Parts: sequence; structure tokens; C-alpha cells
Amino acid sequence: MKKIISIYLCIILLFPLLAINVSANEPPSLPNISGPTRAKEGEVLSYFFVSIDPEGDDTSYCIQWGDDAPEICIGPYSSGQEQSNSHSYVKGTYIIKIKARDINGAESNWASLELSVPKNKIISSFFFKFLENQPTLYQLFEKIFGL
Repeated sequence: MKKIISIYLCIILLFPLLAINVSANEPPSLPNISGPTRAKEGEVLSYFFVSIDPEGDDTSYCIQWGDDAPEICIGPYSSGQEQSNSHSYVKGTYIIKIKARDINGAESNWASLELSVPKNKIISSFFFKFLENQPTLYQLFEKIFGL
């Protein structure tokens, strides 16, 4: 009987030391994306994004620019640390998508931002040559129309 009690006490005392702490790995929050939603063709655009991991795990980001560029993944970075990346576009409408992934593999859903790059304005060459000979008028049109 003493042996049984001794074994039982050993099990009770050692069990907490042997217990494995298993907790679910929660995904990072949906990334918050900020940056331009309209741009000129060829302009280099910077986008900023941040996500917070519930367990405080380091986080990487995967970016789909919405054009023919391949998906890129960057990181890992500290949870909650804002990151940025740049890209340029030709005319068109694009959906930029970013998701966060913690170091244990849990992924957020895709966050998205729509970007519009309108067609450049075409100015008649005669009118443009006229403006070139009128510096004051040219500067005024340049400020108004962004020539």
C-alpha cells in the first residue's frame, strides 16, 4: 500500500512538470494598408501596412501588387511595427492585397486597397508649343493641370 501511495504522490508532484502547454496559434490581425488610391502613370508609390499578432509573434507580409509583378513576401518584423514597400504602375485600375503571417505559420485574411492610374492627358502639340513660348501662361497651366 505504501508503494501505491508513493507512486501516486510522485505522479501528482511530477505531473505539472510534465504537462505540455498547448495553446492555439491565432493569426495576426487583418493588415491596415495606407497609401495613395490615385496616381500618375510611372509614379513610384509607397504603401504602409501594419498588423498585430495576438501572441506577439514576429510577422511577415506578403504583397500582391495587382499587376503582373510576382507576389513578394518580406519580414519577419516585430508585431505591430509598421512596414512599407514601393511600386509603380501603368494606366489602369489595380487591387493591392496584403496579408500577414506569423512565425508559426498562422495567416491573416487578405486586406485590399484599390488604386486608379488614369490615362495621361494628351495636349495638342500646337497648343503645347504655344504655351512654351508664353512662360507665364505655361507656368499657370503647369500648376493647374500638372503638365
